[in-house]
Amino acid sequence: MPQRPRRNVHVPAVASARPAEPPFAGPSDAPQWLPEELDGKILEWRGCPPSLGRLRELGQAVADVLAGRCPDHVVASRMNGRGYGDLLAAAGSLGALPAPRAGEPRVQHPTPEAIEMCFTVWCGERAHALAMRLERHGTLWLCTRLEFR
Repeated sequence: MPQRPRRNVHVPAVASARPAEPPFAGPSDAPQWLPEELDGKILEWRGCPPSLGRLRELGQAVADVLAGRCPDHVVASRMNGRGYGDLLAAAGSLGALPAPRAGEPRVQHPTPEAIEMCFTVWCGERAHALAMRLERHGTLWLCTRLEFR
């Protein structure tokens, strides 16, 4: 097999750079302001809404608890007192067989601090409805209401 001829490649010389000077050594022309001056509101970071995939995972975990396939403490960290009470009241209502499958969530944002979603939960040939309300508490989104039919 014949070899390809080598090409000479020119490598440029590296120019010497002078030391960098601080860019803002003198007085700044930029306006000085404090965060409190922005319409009187203090800026703070809030947790962004969960993705559809995360919402579906939560719905599937709740469906598994409702079927008795996993213990309720699996989702307890994502619920406040009232939501957890609603979950315990409906726990075991699906029955163990067959395994439940939560469909895609249908999501509404009634306020920036709340998410309402519903799922179709399939257990074999039977379909059930699962509705949940999530509210923002700091950077966490907690389930505050749960309804299952």
